[in-house]
Amino acid sequence: YLPRVGGIETQVHGLALRQQRRGHHVQVITSVGVEADGLADDVPVLRPAARGGGAAGRIRYGHSVAARRAVLAGRYDVVHAHLSTFSPLALLNAAAAAQAGVPTVITMHSLLGAAPLGQVVDLLSPGLARQVTWTVVSDRCAADLRRALGGRRAVSVLPNGVDVAAWRQDCAPRASGRLVIVSVGRLARRKRPHQLLRMLREARARIPPHVDVQARIIGDGPLYASLRRDLARHGMSGWARLLGGCPHSRIREIYRDADLYVAPAK
Repeated sequence: YLPRVGGIETQVHGLALRQQRRGHHVQVITSVGVEADGLADDVPVLRPAARGGGAAGRIRYGHSVAARRAVLAGRYDVVHAHLSTFSPLALLNAAAAAQAGVPTVITMHSLLGAAPLGQVVDLLSPGLARQVTWTVVSDRCAADLRRALGGRRAVSVLPNGVDVAAWRQDCAPRASGRLVIVSVGRLARRKRPHQLLRMLREARARIPPHVDVQARIIGDGPLYASLRRDLARHGMSGWARLLGGCPHSRIREIYRDADLYVAPAK
């Protein structure tokens, strides 16, 4: 969850806001232990790891058990656990809630491949696979999850929760002789940001010199510092910029001025 920035974190925040607007009482429980300065307090958040301090956005896996106790004490009507390939807090919470008779939904956001999720679920709670409602965000992920669960449970596909209408807008007037390239994503290895920089260098080499190429990379993550060094080492700093994490309103402004969007992840 926030202030850690990524697809799941952003989606959970947006979902919580929408649920609040419909009159539901929402609380987010996260193992990201430190709240960043200036982070909007628009959703109630319980951070069992907060007492441990540390850098903003850091996941404290060792505090997952404390979060499990918080779920049992919260007297919730529904628990919705959001999983990636390694999410001990979410799995422990889901198991605790399901065993206590609380309706529980699990959403898997990532591709599993050969991840042994089924064995992990059985280890945590032998009946968990049958006690919860399983959902995913894509057909490909659904196939992975059905295989991981040994075909024991139905898996529903949910949309990613993107409000298309909120992002639809008219483009700004195009500038002759200028090409603006945008990419948005978490700056982590599996998102391939260093490969993106190589793509940009190759594109710059092929595009006529009189064309003003500008690249805007939005996002934050563990590779931010190494990407800055890469830009400087290859003389890209004058035309390729790392903008860090940006709110949706700012991203919409940048999209309006862009000519091309690049998604380098596989």
